[in-house]
Amino acid sequence: MHLEDKGKQPNFEQKPFMILALRPFHYMLLLLSFIIVAFGQPAWEPWLAFVSSLFGYALFWRVLLDLPSGKQRFWLSTAWFGGVQAVQISWMLMHPYSYIYAIHPLICLLLGLQAGLFGLLVKPENIQKLYRVIGMAGAWTLLEWSRLFFLSGYTWNPVGIALTSSVYALQGASLFGVFGLSFWVILVNALALRAWINRPAKRP
Repeated sequence: MHLEDKGKQPNFEQKPFMILALRPFHYMLLLLSFIIVAFGQPAWEPWLAFVSSLFGYALFWRVLLDLPSGKQRFWLSTAWFGGVQAVQISWMLMHPYSYIYAIHPLICLLLGLQAGLFGLLVKPENIQKLYRVIGMAGAWTLLEWSRLFFLSGYTWNPVGIALTSSVYALQGASLFGVFGLSFWVILVNALALRAWINRPAKRP
């Protein structure tokens, strides 16, 4: 596996807050992935939505691979994805009644917690094994499907929506539904991350 040298790893043990121990490389990935995924909606920027479906999430998961504990991956994933949802479903704030200002952040938090659970799976040993990568995509799809039974049956904004920016990719929805598209988006991003960390090391 081609990850950063151990000597260059951020020292999380000496920092009270995980975010303070991240290096500029991590901050760059966090910002870039957030912009790509949050604004990569077919209704806003179709080309950016396509980029998001290819490696937008992989950029964020690369940061998670350097976090040593599940708790750190959980909370960073929760905050990042909750922020993404805050942007993507900001249209809800146009509701005429003020209670929406309490409902909107609550929904973002709950959706963020879903990503937090998934973040527990983003570990080098899981990314290295193909069958685990497929299992991770299946786990995300099950988490999205489970929204039908809680969150008041919240079905909006699955990650597979990004693929609807392409007429050709959209045809997959007629065969596998939007959850099938979500499975594909997560699988492709996980494979992109796998290819990234397994790239040949540069020879001096």
